[in-house]
Amino acid sequence: MSVYFDFLRINEWYKNVTVIIGIVFAIFLLKLAFNQISLINSIIIILLSCFISSANYALNAITDMNLDKRHLTKKFRPLPSKKISLTTAFAIMIILITGSLSISYLLFGITTTFFLFLLFVAAVLYNVKPIRLKDVPYVDVLSESINNPIRFLIGWCVFVNTFPNIFILILIWSSACFLMTRKRLSELMEFREKMINYRNTFRYYSKKSLSIAMSIYMLISLALIGIIIYTTAI
Repeated sequence: MSVYFDFLRINEWYKNVTVIIGIVFAIFLLKLAFNQISLINSIIIILLSCFISSANYALNAITDMNLDKRHLTKKFRPLPSKKISLTTAFAIMIILITGSLSISYLLFGITTTFFLFLLFVAAVLYNVKPIRLKDVPYVDVLSESINNPIRFLIGWCVFVNTFPNIFILILIWSSACFLMTRKRLSELMEFREKMINYRNTFRYYSKKSLSIAMSIYMLISLALIGIIIYTTAI
């Protein structure tokens, strides 16, 4: 059972906290009533988002299987170590996607389901050739960070049909870009040679360029916070 726990990356489900933020913003900004039904709907959409995330991790494991075999620690993951077969991995991914989208459509309608599907589409663009954005320096950070505003919209649209403040979405994205770039910088400084052999994008990164990118994302985020406070106050 622990093999499937590792394969589905359940320990990474915490990243769906942005769905909760979307729910909270929808309820408090629009002064919506929160009752037992709202709580149940919140729990369901959080779980569905987690299932789609696991489907994305399954896709990542499938597309990176041969690369992971050369990684210092990822070679022990279920797929490269052959604890789970490729057929089983595909089956799990398809079941998670179709099941989650079907339940979402029945309970929440087309809008929420669209953003759940968009979360999977983002993973396809990030992982699958010929596009495979994770192999493009700096674009990998930009594209992976887009998952956060999508998750926010998943939580938001369960309760609201209107689109949220665009500056909030950009802030969520730019903040994620900052954190992701910081992660890249940490990996570069600690495991440069090993990361170059594992992921080609690290050939194009440097401490200076990543630090500059972090500064840009921080300035963008601070500016957006100011804009949101100003536009909310007037």
